[in-house]
Amino acid sequence: MFMVIFPFAKAAPSLPAFDCALRQLVYNQSLKVLPPSVRNAAAISAALRLSECLPTTAVPSESILVGCNVPDGANFQIHVSPAGSDALGTGTAASPYASLHRARDALREARRSAQLGMAQPADVLLHAGTHRLSSQLLLTALDSYTRFVACGGPVLVSGADSFQLTFTRDHAGGRAWRAPTPASLSNVEQAFLIDGASGVGQRLVWAREPNGNAEVDLQPVGYALAQDNPLGEQPPPSGAGPWSRLWSTAALRNSSSFPGFGYDEDPRSPGVGYVALHSGSYASLYATGRDFWNQTFPAGLRWNGTAGTSHGIPVRVFNASGWPAAPMHPRPWLHAMHHSEWGSHTWEVDGVDVANRTFRLGVGGWQEARYIAISRNAFYIEGALAALDARGEWFHDEEAHEMYLIPNRTIPTHVDRLEMRLAIPRLATLINVSGSAAAPVEGLRFEGLSFAHTRRTLLEPYTVPSAGDWSVRASGALTASMAIDLRVERCVFNRTGGSAVVLLNGAQRASVFSSEFELLGDSAVVLIGSLPGLGNNGSDGVWARSHLPAYPSDTTIARNHFHGLGLWMKQSAALFQALSCRTNFSYNVGYNGPRAAVNINDGFCGGHHIESNVLFNWVRETQDHGPINTWDRQGDVQPPGGGF
Repeated sequence: MFMVIFPFAKAAPSLPAFDCALRQLVYNQSLKVLPPSVRNAAAISAALRLSECLPTTAVPSESILVGCNVPDGANFQIHVSPAGSDALGTGTAASPYASLHRARDALREARRSAQLGMAQPADVLLHAGTHRLSSQLLLTALDSYTRFVACGGPVLVSGADSFQLTFTRDHAGGRAWRAPTPASLSNVEQAFLIDGASGVGQRLVWAREPNGNAEVDLQPVGYALAQDNPLGEQPPPSGAGPWSRLWSTAALRNSSSFPGFGYDEDPRSPGVGYVALHSGSYASLYATGRDFWNQTFPAGLRWNGTAGTSHGIPVRVFNASGWPAAPMHPRPWLHAMHHSEWGSHTWEVDGVDVANRTFRLGVGGWQEARYIAISRNAFYIEGALAALDARGEWFHDEEAHEMYLIPNRTIPTHVDRLEMRLAIPRLATLINVSGSAAAPVEGLRFEGLSFAHTRRTLLEPYTVPSAGDWSVRASGALTASMAIDLRVERCVFNRTGGSAVVLLNGAQRASVFSSEFELLGDSAVVLIGSLPGLGNNGSDGVWARSHLPAYPSDTTIARNHFHGLGLWMKQSAALFQALSCRTNFSYNVGYNGPRAAVNINDGFCGGHHIESNVLFNWVRETQDHGPINTWDRQGDVQPPGGGF
């Protein structure tokens, strides 16, 4: 880990001089660690606020892109261009296909026809421009040994549909402009203004109260304060069945182990099991149908009736003026910090009782593994027409098929029409690499590509993979399961709604090199394994040699640039891992995140290597963590004979 050591001096340096010298040292070390392609010196300088010190000469980033410089005949090649044609193209440089799906199918046809060997490398060359995916690109063992590489200019792989909308001024006195939208447009939760300068564009603010911007503000700025929960707890899901403990034979404190999972008895609550793997009841809300933490979910949130402070920062009263009593469509989202500020929770809002200052909470709340109490939590709501009152905010009325937008600049009074292009994310996952134990995906490579515009996954079920405090969504912009030697190099993940790279189950020897992760809704790199028997009644309490767990192993994450993570999911990290072996996290630069930069959720397997990283500005919006967090609630017990 990067450390700063100063020699002895006759007198202590003045604090301002010392502070600026330390910032400059961190800046220089960051540039030293990162390859030129992802240095983004301006972002590092801004995070360190070097402008408060002496002027700093910024080092410009170099392009991450490569030209179409693969020699002809070196690999089998397929070309793809936004200006190409799936119907008429032949996949050559002069006649490219239009979609990655058609390029994938063409490679499969070539392998089936023996034109290309099954293990022979092939290149899919993406020409410059924005490649919009109509559905996630599914890659299987049939697509092994394929490299997807940028060709000749900036390449953006987008999960958004593009709409050219005509906005007209509201002459009734409102600030919002309106534009008709297609009847098919629904479930809109993000919108990007594409202004031509960037393929990614500007992420606009879904009408929000209190006003704020997740890309800029840190809680409690842009938040109100809760008072309590007058509605009690939500009932368990219908048909969930009773709470049922799995694999628990003895009361143990912080020594629950793989695979036995003893009952973790907390001395702070004598006689009460604090952590126990179980199914049924509220555990059925998680994707795997199990949880380690005994918890319920609140049914309501009443906001504080007076202004207050949080962390010494003034927090005003939630303004519910004009909010309807009837359920809103689409339902707004409520984001609340955990009562101990360990992370955040998100729900749909089923209704609001303005007179009693109470929101009725609906779907959600599972974004952390630990129970949340409603008591002075910082919170805000987005996605309500009644909250549309600030520049850069938008709202989509699904029933009227109309988009509302308050422009982020002053429009001359004689202008009555505005033409704007908006990108609306539709896909949660862009690339889905899906192998099996019998047919893993091998040797896939992604080089020089940018990925953006994925949906937020906060209201899709999370999973609690092990007994750390974290729950996690097991999907991202690039999701890979049962893949061997997957390589992500010189790529950019910019403004994804959820996590960026998620490696699941038997992902072996994956590597993420020299890439940049910026302004993500959730985590950057997520590793999650799975253990046999943890979805049944625990009858196979000892692993058989023929039934070993599937887990990410020997993953290398090096020379990457992580910044601006966890915009909505505050329990997030540059690296989250659970049930994983021998991870190498080295020579990365990471800063500006709400929680830990690295979270190792359990003691499974071990063999991890963390060194020479530059990490600063972490745990900015939460408490009770550090830049690197490791949980020790579960030790590691090898199956008979070892073997992993």
